[in-house]
Amino acid sequence: MTLTVNIAKQLEHFELRTDFSCPAGELTAIVGPSGAGKTTLVRTIAGLEQPDRGTISLGDTLWTDTNTDHCVPTHKRKIGLVFQDYTLSSHDGPSEHHFRRTESRHGRPPDANF
Repeated sequence: MTLTVNIAKQLEHFELRTDFSCPAGELTAIVGPSGAGKTTLVRTIAGLEQPDRGTISLGDTLWTDTNTDHCVPTHKRKIGLVFQDYTLSSHDGPSEHHFRRTESRHGRPPDANF
């Protein structure tokens, strides 16, 4: 499966424009100076932000198409994302976030009532 990204998004000081494909089994790196749009790009691929225009697809599955307002929700995309800091997902409260962090850290659910 190939991840294909062709998007544009207006940021505070410039327009982020990118057009690339990442074939399965290949390593792709996103590099650049602070403020270059790397995090915005990754968040947009994950569906946490929307591009102003363009498309994002994984194989034959279209995730985002701004021409048709099509957007697959983040939780339905087959993608993993490790955040730079500890933030809560929009659909989780503090209890669910703590449970997931504790479970993943120790490999088992905690003995706690929420």
